[in-house]
Amino acid sequence: MIGSGSIVDARGKIRDWHDWYAEVNKKWGLERGDDIHKTGPHNKSLEEHNRELHRENKSLEDAEKYPEQRRW
Repeated sequence: MIGSGSIVDARGKIRDWHDWYAEVNKKWGLERGDDIHKTGPHNKSLEEHNRELHRENKSLEDAEKYPEQRRW
């Protein structure tokens, strides 16, 4: 926990820091992400993540092998 106090206070402090960092990072074109309390968590298993990466890599390899089939 950050400093003394409750976990609710710590959450607020961390949220404040992220808001501050978001303001600072605007000059580099970076935006603050959505609050997870509003969007909900988007966790996925390592296996699911690896499957998605494999599919994406296969798609990129196929596009490189067969450029006439690109649908851009």
